[in-house]
Amino acid sequence: MEGNKMFRVHAYGDLALFARPELTIDKFSYPMITPPAARGLMECIYWHPGVEWIIDRIYVRSQIKYVNTSFDSSTSVFALQNVDYIIDSHFVITDKAGPADNPGKITDIIRRRLDRENYYKSPYFGSAEFPAYVEPCPFKHIKTAYTGILDLGLMPYTYDYTKNTPSPFFFHACLNEGILDLKRPPKLLR
Repeated sequence: MEGNKMFRVHAYGDLALFARPELTIDKFSYPMITPPAARGLMECIYWHPGVEWIIDRIYVRSQIKYVNTSFDSSTSVFALQNVDYIIDSHFVITDKAGPADNPGKITDIIRRRLDRENYYKSPYFGSAEFPAYVEPCPFKHIKTAYTGILDLGLMPYTYDYTKNTPSPFFFHACLNEGILDLKRPPKLLR
């Protein structure tokens, strides 16, 4: 089914952890919010079984900086510090939606939730210990922290939830002028 409106949100916070799966004891973050984490952030604003969030672009507004912290004495956490993103996204209505669920109604609910900061649950950056502050953002030129091309390597794009354990699909992430552009789905790797 169809979705409609594009949403632009400003999401920022003191710390973020988008944990790399290949490191099991210590936690080390990807260099920026991943598309699945951005979808999760949008689901914190509005979740509905008949709505699927699609991330279109992520603007990186602060330099990538790591800080070493810990949850307990046995685990080191290499988290991102002072993160600041603008996230462009839209939703599609899936076959799990009811007959009364239409794009206009859902758009109105999302706008009200953003305006009133009345979210489905508290937004966070990868882990509940790292709260995210979220606000609506106007559609205008965005100043980013980077110019040129910045290669970020492999990053998760989505997950296959059809098996008992979610299986990631990766893509080669590159910032172009500080923007991760996902409007055209990238080539996916397992």
